[in-house]
Amino acid sequence: MYKVEVVNGTPDVMENKIMQARLYDTGYFNKIDDEIRNSSAHSFAIVVKSWAILHVHNDQAERSEYDRIALFDESGEIYSTGSIGAMESFTNLWNMLDEQATQVQFVFYKKKSRKREGEYMSCTVKPLDWVSSEGIM
Repeated sequence: MYKVEVVNGTPDVMENKIMQARLYDTGYFNKIDDEIRNSSAHSFAIVVKSWAILHVHNDQAERSEYDRIALFDESGEIYSTGSIGAMESFTNLWNMLDEQATQVQFVFYKKKSRKREGEYMSCTVKPLDWVSSEGIM
């Protein structure tokens, strides 16, 4: 069985069945992990128009229950990650910024963990007026 439930997000996603239907098949989303890996800056910057937290049940997956965040950019492309650290830092920053959240780039990056083996993903923000045509200043 495969099921996706939108559990939180911006009002335009939570109140729009078409937007929610776009989130049902997570396989076509752009993966933030891949964007970071393929970037010479080792980060991924996005101006987020809308977002949603998805709870996925997939009997065919290694873990049958998991959450993902889906971020819509200004052109309607969807970027996603299952990183708990990235989801927590993004939602905390979005809520802190409130109505100014669309006036920044969210910059996702990975760092080595001091407590565990491997890396973790997080994000920060850069005001749009700090962004040049070549990237982040």
